[in-house]
Amino acid sequence: MKELKNNKIILKDIYKSYAHSFVFDSIVEGNTPAQIFVDDVENTSIFLICEGHCVYFGGEVEDKDKYKEAINFFKENCLSESRRKELGVVKINYYSEAWEKELLEGLKEFNCNLYDRSLFKQDLKNVPIVRNDDNVIVKKIDNKVLKNTPLGNLNCLIDEIMGMWGSVDNFIKNGFGYCAIMNGNIISWCTAEYISKNYCGIGIETIEEHERKGVATIISNEFLNECLASNITPYWDSWKKNIPSVRVAEKNNFQKVCDYKIVFIEFD
Repeated sequence: MKELKNNKIILKDIYKSYAHSFVFDSIVEGNTPAQIFVDDVENTSIFLICEGHCVYFGGEVEDKDKYKEAINFFKENCLSESRRKELGVVKINYYSEAWEKELLEGLKEFNCNLYDRSLFKQDLKNVPIVRNDDNVIVKKIDNKVLKNTPLGNLNCLIDEIMGMWGSVDNFIKNGFGYCAIMNGNIISWCTAEYISKNYCGIGIETIEEHERKGVATIISNEFLNECLASNITPYWDSWKKNIPSVRVAEKNNFQKVCDYKIVFIEFD
């Protein structure tokens, strides 16, 4: 496997039909840092993308040894002991049964497991009207909220932004999102992830004591309206068993793209 630092556009013909093409678009456009490895720079058949805690194995070949080579490369170059401690967990995405079989076998030393996830998409043709709660203030996450307003739980929101965007300034310049405020405390937030020219993902969280009160539905609806104004199609990715998250997506008329499995590793 060879690292691909330039001409990332060559990947588009391979990944354009994959469910997570919106993530790869963001990487190719330079908005999401990631390492990309391919089997052949000139004639790419399979690829490995490492983006934070998320890993993607894609492409198909008849020679199964190619899969084994890519997995061994991943272990040797991306899962050093120090890197495992830094990551804590890894979510491995793949796009064929051939990959699943080889990943489970090749990574069995890490006691990996399969978990179910669901991916949703809102095509912006039917954005619902969601009534706000009079006790909740919805604000766009901007410079004032992040730097000039003493709000409770602000550190939690900033941690979320730093994890995805690297810095608050980068988020303010290139991202967008909304937060819900009650009694001077941020109780929920919805932020853009994996932004590209036409698509984005969604990161959403609610402080535990305010869950199941409809707040996430309210702020994600506000987020949707900004997507509509900017003509950016949003995706919602969730653990399949996370029923509250799935219900919020459904209340905002997201349509399921697919259910899929990931290989999940939690390092000791």
